[in-house]
Amino acid sequence: MKNTNKYIMYKNFEDQIFLICGGSGHLGSALIRSLLELGAKVINLSSKSINDKNILENDMYTEFILDLNEIGSVKDVERNLLKLGQFKISGIVNFASRSTRGLNLESSLEELVETYKGVIAPTWNSILVFKKYIISGGSIINLGSIWGLLSPDPRVYLDMGNEPAIGLPGAKSAVIQISKYLSVLLAPDKIRVNCVVPGWFPAQRGMSRPDYVEGIKRRVPTNKIGTSDELVTSFLYLLDLNSSYTTGQTLIVDGGFSIW
Repeated sequence: MKNTNKYIMYKNFEDQIFLICGGSGHLGSALIRSLLELGAKVINLSSKSINDKNILENDMYTEFILDLNEIGSVKDVERNLLKLGQFKISGIVNFASRSTRGLNLESSLEELVETYKGVIAPTWNSILVFKKYIISGGSIINLGSIWGLLSPDPRVYLDMGNEPAIGLPGAKSAVIQISKYLSVLLAPDKIRVNCVVPGWFPAQRGMSRPDYVEGIKRRVPTNKIGTSDELVTSFLYLLDLNSSYTTGQTLIVDGGFSIW
């Protein structure tokens, strides 16, 4: 039978185990779906269950519902996984992040710190607890943001009030820099650390506000917003054990948005 999987170039994922943190959103779900199609086992740690019946019914898929901001909850999952026997993973992908929307120039220091915690804590907690289970040659991928590299343009958001919070760019910059530093610190353990920075990949395609979508597209050289499938190959490349010489990198997937 001919294999029609569009990601067939990645042949070495069969029976590997990947830990996806915050994988129940539209980007995480797309990666989980692809990894399962490639024969991998996937463990999803998320604040909500994944909205895909086919994934939920797949024997290669396991999920734990928890708050990744709480280190105790992450350690509880670790104990549950260890009860299942020897536990080794080929990679960790960190999607989880929590931040408010809308600009508030009167934000208190406490609110700013809360934004930093909501962005950084889920990533750091998963790495802190699970890095010791990563196999030699394995990978950690953290999710950055185009706003960790560039300043948001409030004009893009029109009158919708959904601008990134004032602390979001700094927090995502921190994720990018932590990824670089960790790539150095974990290199002796043969663990690679990279960061994927997506551009415009909205969960909702914005049909209720076509002026918003068109405004974004005009700022992108490819004249389109991204789909989740267009981001998946970036993660597969970095998770592939054959990508053993790629570490400490920030892979920008934005249709060229950041070159202007």
